[in-house]
Amino acid sequence: MKKLLPFILTFLIALNIYGKDINRISMLSNRYSCDFPIDAKYLDNSSVQSVKESYEESVTDITYQRNTDKILFHIKELHLKDNGITVQSLKKFNKNSNIQLLGNFDSLICYSLTPKKYDKKSQVITIREYLIIHPDKSISKIEVLIGADLYSQKESIQKSSLDIIKTLKKEEKQYLLATHISEINILETNNILKINLPNDYILISDIKQENEYYSVIKIAPFGNKERTELIIHFDKNLKLIRNTLNLVSHRTPDTHSDFINNSMLWYNFHDKIRNLYLRENAFNDDDITKGCFYSISMLSSEESGINNLTAIVTNIEILYNK
Repeated sequence: MKKLLPFILTFLIALNIYGKDINRISMLSNRYSCDFPIDAKYLDNSSVQSVKESYEESVTDITYQRNTDKILFHIKELHLKDNGITVQSLKKFNKNSNIQLLGNFDSLICYSLTPKKYDKKSQVITIREYLIIHPDKSISKIEVLIGADLYSQKESIQKSSLDIIKTLKKEEKQYLLATHISEINILETNNILKINLPNDYILISDIKQENEYYSVIKIAPFGNKERTELIIHFDKNLKLIRNTLNLVSHRTPDTHSDFINNSMLWYNFHDKIRNLYLRENAFNDDDITKGCFYSISMLSSEESGINNLTAIVTNIEILYNK
């Protein structure tokens, strides 16, 4: 009977939320899943103006109805790792929230963060956040948002969101934060991009026809403000980051470093107001496929972050298999 108790409790929670109809939905490309109301569905990120994100792997948006209004679960990777998080340490970074350790759900440690005050004038209101610590020590966050018309029902929605969180189950995808090698088939060819990743760097991707977008992201300790990212973009119509982020007027001296056994020129930019560093260039390589163009962009909030990414780029290999 004791062995059956966890399954009975999960079943009762599901009944409490939505009767017999449950809808188990996977989040963050198979990182974990929860039981949602039967009408819950994925929402295209591009249609959520307040919570846009760049990478499909790093964000999931799920919406469901309450009467005629929608409730949104915005789930995202924080690209941070656990460094001994406690309720007390979270309070240092979240002074405007009431924080509670909810427990361990299938090896996923969960904290709730409930605002002490709400922005009642906003059309979209965050009524609760859940911080999820994965077995691999990386961290994601679930944000529960409602429209202003549902504000009077926020307590009951908070309760139902907690019932959903209590059905958390880990799935197969975990990050490897130790040193490792990632290999990518470029543009559906047999040519391989080989990247040696140091400790605490991960590779995520967004692949569409004739357009491949890879991002190497540093997983920093929780509380660390450094943001460091290497972007490799294969596309016939390249959009350079310097233009996207309006950094052209913030150019600093060019540098040279090795890339694919050649000394390459790199364009550098530094926006002091945004504390943003960029090093990038674009290349063409008909040996990959005819008319192949790609850009390499190194972004960081720290100059040391740019130097660390340059070391990663120096060791990149392209293995041609014609």
